[in-house]
Amino acid sequence: MMETVRRKFMKRIHDRYEAAMKWESNIPPNVNKMLQKAQQKGRYFDPLQCGHWQFEVLDGNRQFVVQLDNHTCDCGIWVVSGVPCKHALACISKKREPIEGYVHHYLKNNTYLKTYSHLIYPIPDENLWSDVKCDTVFPPIKRMIAGRPKTQREEEQLNNQE
Repeated sequence: MMETVRRKFMKRIHDRYEAAMKWESNIPPNVNKMLQKAQQKGRYFDPLQCGHWQFEVLDGNRQFVVQLDNHTCDCGIWVVSGVPCKHALACISKKREPIEGYVHHYLKNNTYLKTYSHLIYPIPDENLWSDVKCDTVFPPIKRMIAGRPKTQREEEQLNNQE
């Protein structure tokens, strides 16, 4: 069973590394889809710039404060996912800055490639292991703890004494 699991992980790591090498952008495709959906939802917002990095976005009857320098929004989606929410994307679009700079570095291509760059090395067949000596492995010797051994009492006896 462990051999099957090891082989499955070997294949999965290699496949993910090869797929990441083919990505054209610095952001993975699934994160790009999330950004496009959020950008579609937030394209009708008109953010009000309060400072160089602070915005106020009106979404229906609620207002959200977006701080681009801290990568935060009052809705909390940006902090949890690492991907800018629809409110933040409206602000980024208003400033006309690239979105890639506001995506968490854990979600970028370089980090993904580092994650899957380590290999699980193949292991030759057990019959080819010439240097391995197979001695019998025994369980560890049970040692007696110093002092009188504790007696185990049943709960009924304890309840009757009270």
